[in-house]
Amino acid sequence: MGTGKRASDPFKNSHFAIARDHPAYNVTKDNVIHFKGSSYSVPDGTFQKPKTEVFVRQQNDCLIISNIDHEEIARHEISLLKGQQVRNNNHKRDHSKKGKGAYRTGDMFVYRSD
Repeated sequence: MGTGKRASDPFKNSHFAIARDHPAYNVTKDNVIHFKGSSYSVPDGTFQKPKTEVFVRQQNDCLIISNIDHEEIARHEISLLKGQQVRNNNHKRDHSKKGKGAYRTGDMFVYRSD
């Protein structure tokens, strides 16, 4: 016979509990995830073979994407329309390279000549 108490949840503060609250989504080889009918970018190089998963949660009108260590890697405004490709242009850039070329900073373009 029981004591009337419910057993405590052994996974309450573990990665398993977080995974229940924030489901895992597969990252495609194009470094996007599919969420409610639209695709959202993650930083270039996030996808690693054979399979990469990220955690997703909604906060107001934002989609927050975190890696397996629950570190935020991307944030997007959630599209109200299906079939949209929501991209962050910084996700496709290699920021380690410096030198000639134009790049955007804020609301202006900068040409680098060194």
